[in-house]
Amino acid sequence: ADERPGAPGSRDPGGGPLMGVGPGSVGLGPAGLGPPGPGSGRAGVDGPAGGVGPPGLDALAGARPGVPPVGTGASRAVSGRRNPGRSGGAGRPLLVVDGVGHTYADRTPWAHTALRDVHLTVAEGEGVLAVGDNGSGKTTLAWVMAGLLRPTRGECRLRGAPVDRRVGSVALAFQHARLQVQAPTVGADVKAAGGVGRPEAEAALELLALDPVALWDRPVDTLSGGQLRRVALAGLLASRADVLVLDEPLAGLDQESRDVLVRALLDLRAARGLTVVVISHDDEAAAACDRRVRLEAGALVEDRPIGSDRSPARAEVPGAAR
Repeated sequence: ADERPGAPGSRDPGGGPLMGVGPGSVGLGPAGLGPPGPGSGRAGVDGPAGGVGPPGLDALAGARPGVPPVGTGASRAVSGRRNPGRSGGAGRPLLVVDGVGHTYADRTPWAHTALRDVHLTVAEGEGVLAVGDNGSGKTTLAWVMAGLLRPTRGECRLRGAPVDRRVGSVALAFQHARLQVQAPTVGADVKAAGGVGRPEAEAALELLALDPVALWDRPVDTLSGGQLRRVALAGLLASRADVLVLDEPLAGLDQESRDVLVRALLDLRAARGLTVVVISHDDEAAAACDRRVRLEAGALVEDRPIGSDRSPARAEVPGAAR
């Protein structure tokens, strides 16, 4: 297998008991799957299993030169709202993180601050890579962006409205795909996750270089790690959210599967102006993004275009830690 399998879990981010809040606890999220609690130091390991997907996608016409196409005839079966912004982030502001701070177990002896005065704007059609070490606040930021976690300070808005009032409009693809793939077979899962019929589900599978004929009735427990990750993503692609947030999408995959995912994101952004935020501990997904931001100890300390020759300038970011 090309990915370490994730433990089974619930797709519903709202269900399940809360875990402990003391030092060393796993997290504060539903059923113990939330961002790391105080003392855990496991950002990007435990997180939500919920979320729905990005806008429906046309065929990959218009992919960037020199990039191998992904899929084998997805055509226009997957349809939905199109982001008007082009790749490169020239569109209008879409997702705005405005002075967001978050403290777990706030006002208790176990209070732990995960985010500190984060300001970030994601434009329509933009691809943003958010990097940082474990414990930097990346996964907490992903939860806030998806509307699954209301920050203790500041606000995250989608098209001017609080995103926590529009849960489902921002897709969250969790690192451990097994937490999202819940139906017994591939076809059933993509249909259920996307809320679509078979033609749209097949088209989404093709967009990720998966053969819908061969895999439609395949039990999900027989898939490799890379196939499982792509099946989970296909369910998200089949639905109609405005933004796709990917939490460590390449973690645990072999190089071939990583290349397929990066190529798919790049092609889909080029063809449809897909708005993407990739959460990662490294820069491997940079090829599919326009811009890199870096978190350190919960603060945004760097924000610059990918490929920029100039050195990171912390002073550019308001409130950057020094």
